[in-house]
Amino acid sequence: MLKQSLSWNRVIAPLLVLSLTAAACSRQQSQRPGIDPAPGALAPADAAESFGLNENNSSSQEPLSPHDRYFLSMKKSALGKEFLLHASIIPQNQAPTSSGLQGRVVSFQRVLNSVFMIEGAQGHVVTHELPSTLILAEIPILDENDDALVLDFNQGMSSTLIGENWYGADIGSSYSASQPIAKALKSFIQSAELRSDVVEIRQIAQIDLSDAKGSSAQTFEFRYYISPYRPNPDFIPRETSNFQNVGFFETAPKIEPVSGRTIRHISRWDHSKPITYHVSANTPPEYVQAIRDGILYWNKAFGKEVVRAEVAPKGVTAPDPRYNIVQWVENDSAGSAYADGLMDPRTGEILHAQVYLTSVFAVQNRSRFPGILRRLKEQHNHEGTAGVNFLKSARLCDRELSEEFVQTFEKLIAEGANDEAFLQATRDYLSEVTAHEIGHTLGLRHNFAGSLASTIGDAERDQMLLNYLQKREIPKKDVVLTTSVMDYNVLADSILATAMDRESTHALSYDQMAISWAYEGKEIDPATAPLFCTDSHADRYRDCIRFDTGASPIASHLEKTQMNLRQQPIALVEKFIRAKTAPDLRDRSRFDRMKLDVKDLATPFVTSLTEISAWFRTSGVPSIRFERMFPYASDFNQDDILASQRKWVKDELARLGGAGTLLFSLLPNLERQTSLASEMTQNLNAYLSRENVRSGTGYDGIPYSLSSDEIEFIRTTGEKIFAKAEEQVIEKSLEVLASAKFAMELGGEAIEQRLGSTAIAILLAQGSKVVPGIPANSPAPAVKSSRLMQWLTTEASAPEQPSMREFKYSRTVRIKAAKLLARSLGEPNDWSALSRAYAMNGLKNLVTATLGTELDKVDPSKLSRAQRQWVMEQMDLLKLIAQLENM
Repeated sequence: MLKQSLSWNRVIAPLLVLSLTAAACSRQQSQRPGIDPAPGALAPADAAESFGLNENNSSSQEPLSPHDRYFLSMKKSALGKEFLLHASIIPQNQAPTSSGLQGRVVSFQRVLNSVFMIEGAQGHVVTHELPSTLILAEIPILDENDDALVLDFNQGMSSTLIGENWYGADIGSSYSASQPIAKALKSFIQSAELRSDVVEIRQIAQIDLSDAKGSSAQTFEFRYYISPYRPNPDFIPRETSNFQNVGFFETAPKIEPVSGRTIRHISRWDHSKPITYHVSANTPPEYVQAIRDGILYWNKAFGKEVVRAEVAPKGVTAPDPRYNIVQWVENDSAGSAYADGLMDPRTGEILHAQVYLTSVFAVQNRSRFPGILRRLKEQHNHEGTAGVNFLKSARLCDRELSEEFVQTFEKLIAEGANDEAFLQATRDYLSEVTAHEIGHTLGLRHNFAGSLASTIGDAERDQMLLNYLQKREIPKKDVVLTTSVMDYNVLADSILATAMDRESTHALSYDQMAISWAYEGKEIDPATAPLFCTDSHADRYRDCIRFDTGASPIASHLEKTQMNLRQQPIALVEKFIRAKTAPDLRDRSRFDRMKLDVKDLATPFVTSLTEISAWFRTSGVPSIRFERMFPYASDFNQDDILASQRKWVKDELARLGGAGTLLFSLLPNLERQTSLASEMTQNLNAYLSRENVRSGTGYDGIPYSLSSDEIEFIRTTGEKIFAKAEEQVIEKSLEVLASAKFAMELGGEAIEQRLGSTAIAILLAQGSKVVPGIPANSPAPAVKSSRLMQWLTTEASAPEQPSMREFKYSRTVRIKAAKLLARSLGEPNDWSALSRAYAMNGLKNLVTATLGTELDKVDPSKLSRAQRQWVMEQMDLLKLIAQLENM
């Protein structure tokens, strides 16, 4: 009986294994519809069984050409088989760095004397029952024998589809039946190489970029990689998210059979095997470990060793299909780091990637700093893109330096940071930038909401940065700076987060959650998930901001205002020192020939006010923080979302010092005139009084000393430009405030009073200069203006020579100030009614006291032109104030 049972087991066990295996395969196939090659279309795994590079062994009587080895030879047996076509495009001017183009599954079909490259119809049609042929290229046949065709690949690829390789459903990427084409005016094959797994062909082409503006062209290198399409059988595609809690790059949109629905798979690696990145051999030795640390950061997110970091062999540069390279680019004018990669267009499996880090990020000492500033001002196009839109869109990320980056280093200079501190800051920053770009090559999109989890303010952050760079004090573990390296973190956060990461065993919370979702299939709990927003949200939400700090956008901009009052005078002094000591003599300048822009000083203050004031409007602002508190956002629950937002704004209003502090700190009122110029002047003088500023080591590494004349020139120039900046800040701030409608429950009464106080203070403020009257013994002017004729008929008249003082603010500014009294700026129908009355009475009384009579009783014939214009300005303002009740 036992023997019989064992016999049955021997039969059943293999059948059971076969059954389970078949079931697993069936389940896997159902998760991979339209991916695997059709029967008979599977190409041999060895590329050499399908392709060759012609070696002049054709049956033709004539030699092909001196470069015949660059003609592609295709076995006839390869016709109809499926291959994976990848391409990278590399501009040949400035820094030749690559951008991947859309990968495609292709086959080859002979028609007469040509071979047509055909894209597989999977994902492009609703049904396969109707025939469909999608032409990509026509490649001429130069020669053939019994087994192979010799193809002119250069001629065949004289026009190339340049679809984007990385997609985002949230930015409107939908299926498109057409794509742009790059047409070559001239081209040639530079080199070709056949390896066991791929044919690599390098084509140099002058591409026609002509448009309605005129004719133009630019030279590019196209690198084509053709390999047998044998998709990873163990890789299960994952459909994209809704971009509410997480975001990944995606494959090109595909059409789902039968339903016609557009589907997208996220981009990710097969992490069942190691993902190895190679640091390029030309990377400066002092940065290699920092870059390795940035690569290996992601193992903390995986919770195990998945990512590896090695150094690439000498001579290997990106892109190279054998290596995932982090390429160092010596180019101080490049301006950005970015990531690039290639994937399986059907599954989303990432097959190859590279990151480009430019030397502009390496500020290892003071002498490097002038070049950073020069690059920011010049605003070059990225790495030779020369305005080519398709090339810019093909990249995963262009991370540029920000103005905040410069300000942080200027603060370090002001605090006397040495070259060691600069080098440490650069290493930590490069490590974080590398982690950011590697994150892109793992599929992750940006998350600009990372900073909304911050637990510190700007002042604390600045002190922590100094403590770390000068004393190597790392912030305590309970300090939160950001939830993700995929944010565009400010320099201080990047440096401090890197320092904290070295002592942590875990990745930042969002990064860990995103990897778990994409690579492990772990679902996300929206109630506990870190906040997420990406590029498409940044244009819509007031708290989804690149290079911001802190959990409160209101507090952040308030701190930015205070920081600019302190920092801009320092930046001005350092600009003069750079002009005196720049390493490149071409960048040096006489002080009196330096270009200074008032707008550069004024704009940051106005920007902060614009961002702060938006939160106090009746309409509220689009906010990721508050929309994510609800399952969805629509007009149905908009009132609930707005109520939660207003509660937070009221709390911030109380915490940060009220409306006066948040909205009016830079504007005059009835108690005081504005102090922006005087405060910045004081800060400039304080900085100039430092001995290590008056003399020290310049940006060329050579000692310098400012002469007394140079110091005085900087002082007087500072006073003048700060005064002009104050005028501009006041004028632009008035425009910002006059464009709002303020909610009563958000400090409305205090705002109403402050608007009135500011308007009246500006309207009535007078300067010291007297308006010139009529010179003695001058004839009375001929008055023809109809607006002035009424004055001639008045019964009373002004004194013979009234003494009029000019107003402190221009006519334009006074008109903009008056508009702060408009009823439309608030919700009640009597908004600013008292302030309008006070302004009318105040201005009338000032005019009467000046003229010695009421305005409508003045005799204009006894006034000079300047005095008449003074009178007319007051009449215009009084008329405007009266009209504001209905405005």
